[in-house]
Amino acid sequence: MAKHHWLFLQYEELIQLQQINGLDIGSSLHSRTTATRMVNVIANEIRKRLITPLVQSESKFTIMTNELPTLSSKCK
Repeated sequence: MAKHHWLFLQYEELIQLQQINGLDIGSSLHSRTTATRMVNVIANEIRKRLITPLVQSESKFTIMTNELPTLSSKCK
């Protein structure tokens, strides 16, 4: 969900869709609150493993951003 920038409001609907499609996804971790917590845990782990060592190494680096609008922000 976070990877594709989907709303967490859709999480429960996606769980229901998977169940309709016959996927056995168990009976827990189906709320959007849980999904938000899982994304936060993963993000914190990424920070700990990737960003913290980079900052601690005191290496010089550059971050480039693309400020061009994406297809999702174009007017229709």
